Amino acid sequence: MYACPSCGGGLRFDIPSQKLKCDHCETLTDPYSLEERKDAGMDNTFGVTVFTCPQCGGEVMTTDESITGFCMFCGASTVLDARMENHKRPQKIITFKKTKEDCKNIYRRLVGGAIFAPKELKDPDYLEKFRGIYIPYWMYTITYDGPYSISGTTTEASVGYINTNHYKIHCDMDVEYTGISYDASASFDDHVSEAISPFMSAHAQDFTPPMLSGFYADTADVDSSVYREDALKAAQNNLIAGIRSNNTLNKYTMTDLDSSFNSMGKVECENAEAGLGLFPVWFLTYRSSKNRVAYAVVNAESGEISADLPVSIPKYIISSMAVAAAIFALLFFLFTPTPGIALFAAAAFAVISLIVYGAEIHAIKRRHGKYDDKGFYAKYGALENQDDIRRYCTASGAVGSILAIIAAIAIAIWQPVDDWIYYAGAIGAIIGVCITMSAIIRRVNILNTRPLPEFHFRKGGDDSAKDL
Repeated sequence: MYACPSCGGGLRFDIPSQKLKCDHCETLTDPYSLEERKDAGMDNTFGVTVFTCPQCGGEVMTTDESITGFCMFCGASTVLDARMENHKRPQKIITFKKTKEDCKNIYRRLVGGAIFAPKELKDPDYLEKFRGIYIPYWMYTITYDGPYSISGTTTEASVGYINTNHYKIHCDMDVEYTGISYDASASFDDHVSEAISPFMSAHAQDFTPPMLSGFYADTADVDSSVYREDALKAAQNNLIAGIRSNNTLNKYTMTDLDSSFNSMGKVECENAEAGLGLFPVWFLTYRSSKNRVAYAVVNAESGEISADLPVSIPKYIISSMAVAAAIFALLFFLFTPTPGIALFAAAAFAVISLIVYGAEIHAIKRRHGKYDDKGFYAKYGALENQDDIRRYCTASGAVGSILAIIAAIAIAIWQPVDDWIYYAGAIGAIIGVCITMSAIIRRVNILNTRPLPEFHFRKGGDDSAKDL
């Protein structure tokens, strides 16, 4: 904790003024002036208190000496273990621009439209658990420098023929992309990072530890090499788009742009010692009664939000029954389906429900295995939980629709004379679809929540970078 130069009270970063504000006398202080006195001589590291959750192993660091009694990763109410450490000093920081009240209003607007969300997610006391945390990001600088050649063609149409002209275009390139960013924390899901992007790296300032006062920071434990190729590809795509839209070059048809740049990009961030920045987010954790967690994350610079919104099963059942009754009444008075159409429609619903169920099973396997979270996968590898796979990814949930399809096919082949057999088959098929739909909704909640995190083997900062 940094002391106020006027009264000695605690200083915290004040978002509206972008300065440190005293808790007692409200004096505003330039954060860079404090670093000159307290952190002189610490060029590459800075001292922080690291808090570790004894249940999930999640770590956050802060310049303050205390932390609230719950873990923002797993939502557990617990006393966090604390220790003092020196951590790798980031080069840049984007400070908080959205206040906690701004964040709560953004979240309320989102959840207000989620009619099936559990009532706990709309509780004002729950919203007070939003915590400001800086997420570490690798900031890449990519340069293209030197001569290059591109093949291009133009065509001219005339009476009876088309004339094609071939050109070899030679240019000198001097292009630099800075601030292409990917999160450097294995605990911060890549999908969430993409959903709340972008952060405006041009707004980044030189880092100074007092800016962390009143906030927390996640530890950087993913090596910069993990996302280097992604950064290079992003810069290349942007460059190609720029060339195609250039007023001088867009008159040519260029077919070999992708291949011509594959060997020309150079990522200047060649090791984990460069390009580390801290970007601000507001972070909220919801822990369900089934020991799963849901996150809401708000970009504290732009206000973009990503939120896991579980479905309240009772709310969904009541609403679905009301809608189904209204649709049935409307169809009863306006349209009477023939027996064959009724059976076909029921079978079609069964097929659709099977496709949706299969897609959910596939998504659950990838989510639980962390296959699509590049940072986590690079740090820990696949963490497919076989118990969860056996519990959630079974064929039992699809039995209703499978039986419905079999019954519909059997009746269609049989072609009975009595209409009631078709209607009975359609009703049975709809019942089977409802059974599968209930399984789909339960798996929607699996996709809208996450397993309790486990970071007990996690190392932070420099140690993690050296291990990779």
